[in-house]
Amino acid sequence: MNAHVPTMPVYEGCTPYYADREVMNINQGYGISVSCKNPDIVVSFLNTMMSEEWQKLFNWGIEGEDYYVDENGRFYRTPEQREQQNDLVWRNKNKLEALYDNMPKIQGTYSDGNADSPGNQPEEFFDSLSDYDKNFLTSYGKKTWREFLNQPPENPIYYPCWNITLPEDAQVVSQQLTDLALQYLPKIIMADPSEFETLWAQYVSEINKVDVKVYEDAINAGIQERIKNWGN
Repeated sequence: MNAHVPTMPVYEGCTPYYADREVMNINQGYGISVSCKNPDIVVSFLNTMMSEEWQKLFNWGIEGEDYYVDENGRFYRTPEQREQQNDLVWRNKNKLEALYDNMPKIQGTYSDGNADSPGNQPEEFFDSLSDYDKNFLTSYGKKTWREFLNQPPENPIYYPCWNITLPEDAQVVSQQLTDLALQYLPKIIMADPSEFETLWAQYVSEINKVDVKVYEDAINAGIQERIKNWGN
């Protein structure tokens, strides 16, 4: 399957903002129960798993078996190693994916400049593509699909708003808006063009019955809290 190539359409006079910087996931994490007999050991274990040595083992594997290092210090895999990594039986025997997927992890690059995982290593990603996709990217002087997008600007201190913790009343409103979107947007998208205005007016009318201000106020309060506390 070939990937979709972004073209970044924007209104006249606007700057494309299709790519953004990675953000910290603050909506999940680990907790240590009060009944834990050795909390220091638990924290020490997590710290060890977060070390570059273990992160490389989780993501790349064992050097010389699961990947190689070229003369420039860059990690890469052979076609045979890539095929092995896609084998579900091999992964079940050799990888702790259930553990790693839920653990804190390094994202971006290691201190030696290699990407956190093979899929994020531009050269390795390119070499894993089909010949068609390789030729397509090469013709545009690219190595990844991301290179077709804008360079991500710095995120505002409060960004992103979608992970602001909402009080219960705002959660109710958010769910109401989501339910309306699921109810109306598929019908609007698939409807005959002659029905668009009627269906859209119905959708807007239902939204106006929801106390959207409760949600807006909660988001704005979260933004102000982050500006106050995260800016230092």
